[in-house]
Amino acid sequence: MIDIDSSILQFVPKGAFYNTEHEQVKKMESLWEQFMWFDRTIFALSSLLHGTAYSKGRMSHMLLSNPLTAKDTKAIVPLGLDGSFESKVILFNLGKETMPRALKNLIMLAGGKKNKGKRPFKKVNNARTRKIILQFIFNRDINSLESMAIKYKKKLRELVTHAIGTIDVAKMLSGTKEGVEIYERLIGRWNRYPNSVFMHLFDHYTLGFSQKLDTYYLAREAAKRGDVTEFTTYVKFLPFEVVMGFRNCYKLDLLIGNLMETAKMTDRQKVQSQSAAKRVGAKIEVDYTKQDIYDLLKLFYQQVFSGEGDNLDKIAEAIHGKAEEKQDINFGESVVVMDASRSMEGSEKRPLHPFLTAMCAAWTLKNVVKVIYVGGKFMRTGCDELKRLPVPSGPSPLWRGLLEAAILNPETIIVISDGYENAIKGMFNQVYEHFTDQGFKFNLVHINPVFAAEVRGARRLVPDLKPLVLADHKYLETSFVFDLLQSHQDQVRQLLANKYKALIS
Repeated sequence: MIDIDSSILQFVPKGAFYNTEHEQVKKMESLWEQFMWFDRTIFALSSLLHGTAYSKGRMSHMLLSNPLTAKDTKAIVPLGLDGSFESKVILFNLGKETMPRALKNLIMLAGGKKNKGKRPFKKVNNARTRKIILQFIFNRDINSLESMAIKYKKKLRELVTHAIGTIDVAKMLSGTKEGVEIYERLIGRWNRYPNSVFMHLFDHYTLGFSQKLDTYYLAREAAKRGDVTEFTTYVKFLPFEVVMGFRNCYKLDLLIGNLMETAKMTDRQKVQSQSAAKRVGAKIEVDYTKQDIYDLLKLFYQQVFSGEGDNLDKIAEAIHGKAEEKQDINFGESVVVMDASRSMEGSEKRPLHPFLTAMCAAWTLKNVVKVIYVGGKFMRTGCDELKRLPVPSGPSPLWRGLLEAAILNPETIIVISDGYENAIKGMFNQVYEHFTDQGFKFNLVHINPVFAAEVRGARRLVPDLKPLVLADHKYLETSFVFDLLQSHQDQVRQLLANKYKALIS
């Protein structure tokens, strides 16, 4: 039996307070490999659970790098799965990601983004991989395809070249009978529209085939000539990053603030651009109710720390609304003991990530009667809707939080902590044993938002209590399923197969 937890699906290569990014990645690569050889079917199907895009991308890379064996094929028969189920799972997961993240995962198959002339991953270019790349890109309506080709031209060109090969790409661009046949066989099977998008990707597009692509090229030509007046007539039809690319490349005399207000931006881009928009005097209308509670809390903290809190009341109101959208998981009447010690502030690349994840979980769980913060400090926000905010700092005397929680006699005590107990080390377990010896009856649940490389998963506060790993507050189901894996492997395999049939078949 393999000793793994749901951190397998919740990994992000960003490092943590006590571990470097390299240490984290090296350990996780080892765990992914062990998991795949332990049970390839569960490995593939588990990626249908909530998890990070990076984990799913690396797991897909491993599946496509290693062909199915006779043993693997035999294992899926009792589950009613066909031989192509892995490809269907990979395509399903790609479709659930944002487009930038989906393309980044596909580029892993081409070796990933170069760093100092080297690619971080092994290139994978077998028949399954080529089919997945081309199907994901071209099997969509023409409006979606053209928009994607305008916004992500370089990435799509890299992926298509990887899937088809430079020789066949050249033949397809030549327009010869052989080139047309190759196009029909590889791309035409997924999309019956004219090959204008393919020609656009490789700079062979001719005006007149697509209004949307025509706008892109007319805008580019106006930018090349430095004709700002004509260029601005196209801005509202193009994505913000494309417009900014033309502006910067051709050094157009255009205010960034004006472009922010006119070019097309997604809701997430609007939220992420709040500080930049304020600096350049742009007014961007943001619907905060459409954002995730994690992103809202992150933005709220950023604005409080920077003193740029023009929209704090609106953001706080949206946070309260999202906190009312409770998760399906119910531990009964609960008290949450929240670790607010300094180690919960995370790494430089992901500041406050463990703490914000913990707050999201504490605020969205059902039947929580009280949240007890241990360690940390509170700061005033200047916002009426959310007057004080906890900030990680100092040691973690979690045993004190356990004492306060147990006296309230709840059905469940939920401790959300990274497991690094240093005030006093081991004291939490001693206090817990004292309460159990004295006949106190409560369930203890440990939720851990940090993967720890040195223990191959999440650190424990109680030796016999395995934590539920939680890199995102939405991943509790994932943690429960992996918790069952140790004792109910066959049932987990069937559960995931049923999930596959419900979602995909």
